Amino acid sequence: MKQFVIILTIAVSATLTQAGPSCCPLSSKNKKASVKNSSAAIQASAAECSLEDMGKYFKSGKEISTDDLKALLTSKPDILLVDSRTPEWDDGKRIADAKNLTPESTEKEIQDELTSKDSFIVTYCGSVKCPLSHSMAARLKGLGYTNTLVYPDGIAGWISAGNSVN
Repeated sequence: MKQFVIILTIAVSATLTQAGPSCCPLSSKNKKASVKNSSAAIQASAAECSLEDMGKYFKSGKEISTDDLKALLTSKPDILLVDSRTPEWDDGKRIADAKNLTPESTEKEIQDELTSKDSFIVTYCGSVKCPLSHSMAARLKGLGYTNTLVYPDGIAGWISAGNSVN
């Protein structure tokens, strides 16, 4: 039994090592590793993400999964969340510390809430059917916010995965 555990550990380590110099679960090179590993492994490797790796991923304009978002929020509390739902769709539930800004928010409102254009920002809305998170990410990029990702599953996906909301 001990040999099996050692071999399994080596296999997981090899998978992460092949992903590149960083174990960042957000790295496109490491996407297979984050999918194959447990939530705890994703969180542990997210903690090792360098700012450079995070910057590359955020600048890629890709979408982020529920597991990767949870890992980032656990290990990198400086990630800014933007709930993009408009008042008619906003039920008041938020992922912890999310700011409510919509594509219709004024430039001043956005700048007041998101003071650094180099911040790592994740936008979300109601669910995969809601286009507001993509619209908000595009609006932020147009205003010069360079590190923006979309969480397409939105608040519905976050809650259905068993995560808490405010």
